[in-house]
Amino acid sequence: LYKITRVVTFQDSPLAKARPEIALLNEETGEPWRTYRGEAWLDPTDEESWEYPIALGVEACRRGFDEIQFDYVRFPSDGPLAVADFDGEYTRENRVATIAAFLTEARRQINAEGCAVAADIFAAVLESSGDEGIGQMPGPLSNAVDVLSPMVYPSHYASGWRGFEDPTDYPSEVVGGALSTGLTKLEGPAIYRPWLETYPQSVEGILAEQAEATERGLGWMLWSANTRFSEEFLPPASE
Repeated sequence: LYKITRVVTFQDSPLAKARPEIALLNEETGEPWRTYRGEAWLDPTDEESWEYPIALGVEACRRGFDEIQFDYVRFPSDGPLAVADFDGEYTRENRVATIAAFLTEARRQINAEGCAVAADIFAAVLESSGDEGIGQMPGPLSNAVDVLSPMVYPSHYASGWRGFEDPTDYPSEVVGGALSTGLTKLEGPAIYRPWLETYPQSVEGILAEQAEATERGLGWMLWSANTRFSEEFLPPASE
């Protein structure tokens, strides 16, 4: 078994509450900034906020995992960003440089322990010309990690994407389009291993998603909103 563990990075309400000096603050209240759903974030531009997630990754590697996958390794979204008080500049150039620098340092420490380093990224950045406001761009990040895992979930795309009224009904086209465009943006040695969705897809849709990745020489991982998996869309175990 190849064992991957997920480390939630900058969205960390407990740590933001416990250590407000490294949290992203609301400039109007001086309290930790929160998304519309109430989650607090660490400030990615404060390098002290890097220490805890990297330490978790190092510990997980020492405990026997093979790959450390950083999730929420980005700048925040879905909240009142106009009042977010970052230590560093909130520009695209600095956002991208910040996330790449964090992952470069994480890889330096974790590779030394014998583990690979991966980053979950928004699928939209595979086809976007910018960073979508979150500091993720495949080109720079492909020099900072071993694996990039775009979350290519057709149900997460808005109506009208690629001309489809409901992108959920077109898993092959959505996944294939994202991966084809994303592959042209890799600049460094990192590989893609995308996250593919199961629920709400049909078995046929899940198999179609897998085929799009396989046809491009890529592995894949499965994410399920209802945490249910079936042998119908899982390959047989190797002997």
